[in-house]
Amino acid sequence: MWGMYMKQITSVKLGMNKNADVVLVADVEMGDEEDIDTLFLCYFTILAEPLRLSVLTTGQLLEKLGVILNRNTEDMKQLMLQSPHDYAMLVQENTENLMESGVEQTRIMLDSDETAKQGRALIASILNSGQYLQKTRFHFADGTTQEQEQQVPIKGMESTFKTMLEICKKWNEVSV
Repeated sequence: MWGMYMKQITSVKLGMNKNADVVLVADVEMGDEEDIDTLFLCYFTILAEPLRLSVLTTGQLLEKLGVILNRNTEDMKQLMLQSPHDYAMLVQENTENLMESGVEQTRIMLDSDETAKQGRALIASILNSGQYLQKTRFHFADGTTQEQEQQVPIKGMESTFKTMLEICKKWNEVSV
């Protein structure tokens, strides 16, 4: 019997390392060390009122995907264990629906030249390198922590990032 799953994404911080790579650090509260549902979606977007560059996340994909596909959590768990590739494909195919339950984790207000410059620097770096670095710290109920690091490519999303860059450049001309 598997224990509890991802409880929540407790914090997301955004910054740049000494190589000017964008680094996203996420802290995730997990159920127990047997927890297998570690996958979550993380995405950059521009939100309005007030205008801001935001990072949103969607966690607990196992349960949310089950709801979208009208399948119970146990079936989804078995699919993830027995066929991780098929599970990953279902997540990819349903990303838009999953993103609808996204939670804003961090933001850069686009309300001054200084903050807009920060937003431009982050987005320009991601576009320049074609990726960002995601570091995830999984915190388990027994007090242990596991860290995971991965390069997240933005291939296929370049036009979205270019649009966000333009909004950061012309923040004071955008009407919301």
